[in-house]
Amino acid sequence: MSGTSATSRTSAAAATASGRSAATPAVVDADRVRAILATVPDPEVPVLSVVDLGVIHAVDIDDRGITVGVLPTFLGCPAIELILGAVREALTPLGRPLDVHLTTAVPWTSVRITSEGRRALAAAGIAPPTDAQAPPCPYCAPSGP
Repeated sequence: MSGTSATSRTSAAAATASGRSAATPAVVDADRVRAILATVPDPEVPVLSVVDLGVIHAVDIDDRGITVGVLPTFLGCPAIELILGAVREALTPLGRPLDVHLTTAVPWTSVRITSEGRRALAAAGIAPPTDAQAPPCPYCAPSGP
């Protein structure tokens, strides 16, 4: 053999078959993954992408592949399997191993909805959550003078 391993020949053949040059593989970074995910609509409110809804918690890329942690909007969210499947489907063309999973590392709150997501909700006639802080507890708030 001329110093080329079977693995690199297979990778080069796969790159050529996908229309890419074997010498210049497509760069897969977190920004590219997030850009792709910004095109994935939420199945329940399709005017929002999963990125604008704020359910994409983490995107990690390493030599093992792409890992995406998805937050549920609430623990009983009936759309979570649809979201996980849509994320996998959108990222599959990148040709990297995928680990797309549900995470409860932090709770999802409406604060995670992006400004663009809030505009999209308003344009669709859906009142977006306000940025106001939680109302004060009437029992804990300091009383006026």
